[in-house]
Amino acid sequence: MAKLKKETRSKDSIHKQALLQAPPARVWQAITDAREFGTWFGVRTDDEFEEGARIRGTIVPTSVDAEIAELQRPHEGLPFEMTIERIELQRLFEFSWHPFAVERDQDYGEEPTTLVSFELEPQGEGTRLTITESGFERLPKDRRAAALQSNAEGWEKQLQLIDKYLGGTVAAGKEDKAGAKSHEPSTRGEQALLKLEQKFWEALKERDVEAALALTDFPCIVAGPQGVGSIDKQEFAAMLKNAKYTINRAELSDVQVRLVSDDVAVVAYKVHEELLVEGKPIKLDAADSSTWVRRDGQWACAAHTEVLVGDPFGRDRLQV
Repeated sequence: MAKLKKETRSKDSIHKQALLQAPPARVWQAITDAREFGTWFGVRTDDEFEEGARIRGTIVPTSVDAEIAELQRPHEGLPFEMTIERIELQRLFEFSWHPFAVERDQDYGEEPTTLVSFELEPQGEGTRLTITESGFERLPKDRRAAALQSNAEGWEKQLQLIDKYLGGTVAAGKEDKAGAKSHEPSTRGEQALLKLEQKFWEALKERDVEAALALTDFPCIVAGPQGVGSIDKQEFAAMLKNAKYTINRAELSDVQVRLVSDDVAVVAYKVHEELLVEGKPIKLDAADSSTWVRRDGQWACAAHTEVLVGDPFGRDRLQV
């Protein structure tokens, strides 16, 4: 779990610092890859993060933490804009934006912007991440204090989100109600596998057929409430394109990773899903596992299982 090391605020700036239990290269990817950034931060964009680029997107609830997602939900659908100002590989990522731009009927385009900096510094096997936002004194007086206060609280939440996204909040040895122990994805290989599992869910959520196909080893064995089957590439693509459901949220927890060999691994976890099925909202909790195989250096999912959480004998679902 991230350790909050330093927190300061002035009338013009916010400074937050935390020690993340992930190497700088992994933290850097989570910050500068637009898809990964959007997953934990809470934004959807098709743009790529490049120096000088103007990024446009939409605010969406984070996929990483249910409580913080609820705090973000009132702003869902609002436009998101920022300009990438500076990129220094694995050291500095800066962008400018209009802070606390949450009023739906207000145009913030003519207001001054603030500058947000992510600074990375190696710390043992982890990374010291410093987030600074400056320039609040240039904002209109009637918005200045509220923007400063809101973003000070917001960056604290964002540090929690990136830490959780990187696997820092999965406590090693923590027992669940069944007495099973979870194993934190602590090595780089285990963290990479967890990231792939999260990418797979994101591909399903976004109906990104190409991404999902690239992450799958065919024929893929699937086991779930509907039975057991073996799906080839064409069947899987058709299934995604013609799905009668939409995944709005998928939150993974209690993750366990086992590297069986150099080229075979198992990832298991609980998942809370919020879906729209044939137009009706559905919430469910399940236990999933994926078997990953590595061919020519690339990992792909060769088998996936999902069971609904509940009574092991199905008594909670018996029809009398």
